[in-house]
Parts: sequence; structure tokens; C-alpha cells
Amino acid sequence: MVACAWVADVNESKQSKELRRIRDEVLQECVDGQAKMHTPPVFCRMTALALLAIERPRMRGRREMRLERVIATANEHHGLAGIRDVRWAGVIQTHIVEDAVCCTSPECTWVMMARVLSPTELVVLADSMMRRDPQLKRTSVERLETYLDRLGECPVKVWGLRACRSALRLVRENTDSSMESRVRLVLESYGLGAPEVNHPVVNPHTGRFMYLDMAYIDLKIAIEYDGQFHAD
Repeated sequence: MVACAWVADVNESKQSKELRRIRDEVLQECVDGQAKMHTPPVFCRMTALALLAIERPRMRGRREMRLERVIATANEHHGLAGIRDVRWAGVIQTHIVEDAVCCTSPECTWVMMARVLSPTELVVLADSMMRRDPQLKRTSVERLETYLDRLGECPVKVWGLRACRSALRLVRENTDSSMESRVRLVLESYGLGAPEVNHPVVNPHTGRFMYLDMAYIDLKIAIEYDGQFHAD
């Protein structure tokens, strides 16, 4: 078993705990998988999202959940059972997880996911990487932009670069949930404009700050997404 150095905070959210649980399970699978390889792999796409403790988006169609690793050329293909090879022509940024396995960085993972996500889910995924919860914040708009610029300088065409540039215009930092992001995108698709996310207001009776999921400030309209979290 892998000894995980992730120490849970006493105020850790339910979502953070669940993502950490998934991370630990996939981390062990990756350690077991790489033990069968001569060359340490760089895990990518859905596997990288799990290792980075990032909420997984909705996928197109049903997909078999296998470990995925990135390769630069067809000569690197190994055909190992349980692991899917993913060809990638772009600059590969990496991240070391628990000093045990290597995966693509949040920025690299986001662009690689463009091949298997709808335009909406590509925005939702970027939002998920930049949560207001500091325990769930993995990147920023600035870092995504910088990585896209690097890919634009590649001598070969990188699949998904154009889709990511378009998606980045709709991405918002400091959101709280994927469903809030999806609601925001529906509002924008009907021409209502982009609401501000997590707009702070003061409760006049208690003096405490409240954060509105979405707000059209000039119109004094607030929109809240009440999910299952509110049931208890």
C-alpha cells in the first residue's frame, strides 16, 4: 500500500473528502500498474483528474474506466491490459503525486480532455479546477492561458487547442459546484449575460457575509442552485 501524505483538515468539505478517497484508490491502482512497466508512465486524462483530486466531468457516451497514460509516439505503445495509451503531440507538463506516481498537470490534463468532452463540460471542468475552496483549487485562468500560449508555439497542431481557447472565455474562478457552473452556462446560452459568481452580500440582521451562487448585481437578482447538499 502507498503511504499517503495528504492530511485532512478539520474543516475539510464533503466534496474534498470524497475526492481524496477516490484519489487514494486510483493512486494505489497506478502504483500497481506502473510496477508492471519498464519505464515509469505519465498518467493522464481521467486518471490524472482522480490523482489531482479534481471532480470528473460528464463524459460523452459510456466509457470503460481504465488507467490512462500519455505517449508521444506510436512506438511507445505497450498494450498492457488495464491501461489505455493516449497519443499527445503537445507539451507535456507533469505533476508528482505523493512521491509515488507522475501524472499530467491540471493545465495539460484540461486540454487533453477536450477530445472527449462537450464544449459545456470543458468549461465545467476548468471551473472545477479553480474552486473557491482552497483545498480544491488546482490552477488559475492565468496558468491555463500561459499553457495554451505554449501549445500555440508547438511546431505541430495540438488537438483541442481551439476548443480550449473558446471555452476559456466562459470559465470563472472561485465557483463552488459543477451544477452551479452548468446553470450559469444555461443562463448565458439564452442571452442573459454572465452573472457574477459567489457575489458577497451582508445580512443586515446578523452582519454576516453570505455568498450568492450567481448574481446580476445591477438588476438585484440572485440565483441559487440548491442541490442535495441542502437536504441535511
